[in-house]
Amino acid sequence: VEKYVYFQDGRVVFARSTDPDERLGEVLLRLGKVTCRQIEEALLKAVPGQRLGTVLVQAGYLVAPDLYQGVIRQVEEILYDLFDWADGEFEFRPGKLPTEEVITLNISTPDVIIKGMSRIWRSSWIMKGVGPLNTVVKRADGWSEAVQKLSIPAKVKPMLEMLSGVPTIIYGYF
Repeated sequence: VEKYVYFQDGRVVFARSTDPDERLGEVLLRLGKVTCRQIEEALLKAVPGQRLGTVLVQAGYLVAPDLYQGVIRQVEEILYDLFDWADGEFEFRPGKLPTEEVITLNISTPDVIIKGMSRIWRSSWIMKGVGPLNTVVKRADGWSEAVQKLSIPAKVKPMLEMLSGVPTIIYGYF
């Protein structure tokens, strides 16, 4: 599987994947926005170079706001799946964005990282990245301003408040 993440000024503006389960049609199906029959008919109507989402809207199977939300969900699924990868390779290629992408998004990269990290279920990965339970984590200068720019999930906010740099004894079993 190959994934491509496009950034502009530090923000995620698009992502694509060769994983068939991350195609826009599959995402729209999971969201309940279209049916299998509608996707099949749209694929038959599509001409080379025409995007499925455009055909679905033109055929009246989908409204433009649902297409936009579907593309956002597709990009999120592509991005968040990367947090589950045990290994892989990456390459950074600076340059212009591909011009064939009609929809460009403005997704906060820190939000992607926070949300992606909160989805990691392998505690061994977390321990490897963060360190043992007795690791003391301190807030960096300017942390408050940075946090205010994030869409922090409710379950993460208490953890941020605990980052005081003072060791805490944790009781219980994990």
